[in-house]
Amino acid sequence: MDIPATWTGYVYIPVTAAGVDPATLMGFAVDVAFVSETAEPASGDWKAATFVADPATTRPAARLLVTAGDYPAALYMAWVRVHAPPEMPVIRSGRVRVGDTRGTAP
Repeated sequence: MDIPATWTGYVYIPVTAAGVDPATLMGFAVDVAFVSETAEPASGDWKAATFVADPATTRPAARLLVTAGDYPAALYMAWVRVHAPPEMPVIRSGRVRVGDTRGTAP
């Protein structure tokens, strides 16, 4: 996913769970973190998101409002954390390119 560094809008990250009904999944709290591609999220990296039906697919997605300046231009890895007691799965969810990072290895 590519987003301009000056952009403000929602980012939708698809979330699936084997054997879990989408309606049940969307009832849980969810967080999203964007971190360096080589790191795992630390406690301060998480931002509260909401589960919604992705407008493009109608499948469950974590929706996070990203505002201009939240993240400097760089390549990030998106992670999703689902609060599904007694579990709290953390899912590596794909690359996010913020701003013009041409010349940076994907």
